[in-house]
Amino acid sequence: MIKFFRKIRQDLLSKGKTGKYFKYAIGEVVLVVIGILIALQINNWNENKKQEQRAIIYANKIINDIKTDLKNIDSLVVVGQRNVKEIENYFNYFENQDPVDIRMLIDSCSNVIKDVMRKYRYTPNNHTFKDMQASGNSTLLSEDQKKALVALSNTQDFYLIVFEKIISSIIEYERQMKAYIDSDLSKSNFFERINITQNENDLVQGLLFQHNSLTSYSELYEYTLRLKKRISDESNFALITLKN
Repeated sequence: MIKFFRKIRQDLLSKGKTGKYFKYAIGEVVLVVIGILIALQINNWNENKKQEQRAIIYANKIINDIKTDLKNIDSLVVVGQRNVKEIENYFNYFENQDPVDIRMLIDSCSNVIKDVMRKYRYTPNNHTFKDMQASGNSTLLSEDQKKALVALSNTQDFYLIVFEKIISSIIEYERQMKAYIDSDLSKSNFFERINITQNENDLVQGLLFQHNSLTSYSELYEYTLRLKKRISDESNFALITLKN
């Protein structure tokens, strides 16, 4: 196309038609500029399509993360409900035991603690959004999507901190309990062999720490229910923004 216009300009110039020559020269420049603009527009359109596709991929990953997180919380609630029932049964047994057998209570309480603390953790499933924030790819999301996901992420992080604090207190109660009750020694004939009776006050103190541990676990379950309600509400709102 450019060669074609150049030939025309050369013919016009050789014939002395300078007016028409300049018109064609300007036309040639205009066509080149238009061609460049069209090429840039096509390139921008292609880039926008790529960005849209990346945004869709990220959105689908986040949706899967949210759904997985909700399933994990539902599983926690089921496990927690079962464990709290065991705790309630133990405390009913404790209240109704007459006469009180401190060693039997300690054994029963220890069994409950072992059961309820097994694999009870909340780990937020928000890896995709966290990765997007760290890499700068969160710009692929709309403002409404980002606001909803930031709010959800903050709530997840808050409850993670609460969970870890309560679990740490439970672990600390168990550590303090072991200072008064050594279950391995209690189950062996250690005290009989050295002809010493295990201090009952120590046993009572150890049982108290066990009770504190179980009470903290019940508190943890209450937080699990709050977690489920709040995370569910914020997750559903985030899902709506991601699907729009």
